[in-house]
Parts: sequence; C-alpha cells; structure tokens
Amino acid sequence: MKTPALLRACGALLLATLAGCVSTKVTSSVIAPQHATIDRVIVLARPGSFNGANIAGSLGQRNLDKLAPSLQERVPADLSMNGLQARWWSDGATQAPGEAVLTLAPVSASWNSRTGQTLVMRATLQDALYQRPIWTADISMATMGFGHWGDGVADDIATQLIERLRADHLIAGAGAMKLTAAH
Repeated sequence: MKTPALLRACGALLLATLAGCVSTKVTSSVIAPQHATIDRVIVLARPGSFNGANIAGSLGQRNLDKLAPSLQERVPADLSMNGLQARWWSDGATQAPGEAVLTLAPVSASWNSRTGQTLVMRATLQDALYQRPIWTADISMATMGFGHWGDGVADDIATQLIERLRADHLIAGAGAMKLTAAH
C-alpha cells in the first residue's frame, strides 16, 4: 500500500521539477566551409515574431519576449568568455572590419497538451568579407509547463552554439565552457 503512494509522490515531485525546466537542443549545418576560424562576431536579433493568432504563437511570443533580455546580455558575454570576441548589435552600431554576423531569428512555435511547448529559433552566421551565410543552427527549446525563460536558457543556448561552432571548425577552442556569472 505504501509503494503506490510513494511512487505517486515521486512522480508529482518529478513533474513539478520538470514544469520549470526548459530544455534546449542546437543542431547545425555548415553551408560554406571556411579556411580560417572566426574570432570576432556581432550578435543581433532579427525582428520577427511567432504567429500570435493561435495559442502556440501567443505563448511562444510571450516566452521569447521574456528570453530576449537574457539573450542580449548573456550570449555575447558567454561567447566572449570562450574565445569568440562578441558584442550585441545596438541601434546605430556599425560592423567592424573582419567582424562576422550571428543572427538569431524566431522560426516556429508549437504547443501540445501532451508534449508541452516547443519554440524554434535559427542562428545564421555570415562571414565578414562577403556577407554570405556560412553556417546555420536550429535552436529548439521545449518545456512541459511554465519554464523559466531567462539567463539559464540563454546560457544553454550560448553553450550549445559554442559547442557546434567548435565542432564545425568555425571557431577555435576546446575544453570546459566558461559562463557569465549569475546575478
């Protein structure tokens, strides 16, 4: 009699824990192989939104809006701490010579009562010289409940972007990741 109650309690505790989590996964593809690694990048968010006409788009946009300040602060900082000099694009900024461009843009939002919410963004890296795309990555973010869309998610995204850029031989570096200190 005590075992089913214990299993239900453990299951409820696990569900409550997972309800606040946002899992991220980054997959990438090299479009144009480079002969040299990239050492400087400007990061920008492309204007766009998820379709707000349905629940998935509405929730997705709300969560993206929560995540945006953390992306702006932490992605360039985390990239810089791991060997890729990075800064956030701000109004009036100009691209420095030799600075590649990493664009983050919303792609899709879905919601299902059994699987929760999934948001997809695309990262596109353009080379500094010709301004052509050389690399793309799809960033999938999923949550079963009301995940915390903040610094932790931005750090997960930055970490996985660095891992993929290293694996695809676009940036130098190896070893453990360094992340921006928590506030």
